[in-house]
Amino acid sequence: MSRPKKNRPDYLSNQYQLSSATHNLAYQKALAVPDVTIGAAYDQNSSYARNYYGLQIGLPLPFFNRNQGNIKSAKFNIQSQEATVKQNELQLKNDVVAAVNQYKLNQQLFSTQQLEFNEQYDKLFNSMLKSFQQRQISLIEFVDFLIPTKTPS
Repeated sequence: MSRPKKNRPDYLSNQYQLSSATHNLAYQKALAVPDVTIGAAYDQNSSYARNYYGLQIGLPLPFFNRNQGNIKSAKFNIQSQEATVKQNELQLKNDVVAAVNQYKLNQQLFSTQQLEFNEQYDKLFNSMLKSFQQRQISLIEFVDFLIPTKTPS
């Protein structure tokens, strides 16, 4: 079953979309974590001290905005994509089973038709041979019957 999965673009597309949704969830969770910012400051004359050197540290406090809405949205997107992938897998399995059944049916029909054709052709050939032996048909008619049935070499 791995071979059809590798060759079906719709299945591969759904797999990539699921992977993208998973990465989006990780990204949204990363956005919920506050980023620490560090910086340096220099001021020559406009501060209370001349040639002021300073260090700045910033830490946002996520009391109200913890990116919960986007995280839930990403989780629901993953669930939706997982359902789509499962549905696509079932469709793929059904297509493979249908193709195998169709192949078996075609093989069976071909073999029965081939047997019927061979039996009818043998009867026709025997009747033509018998007609030629009894001189009911000429040599030219008999050869005309044989030439189209010859296989090309």
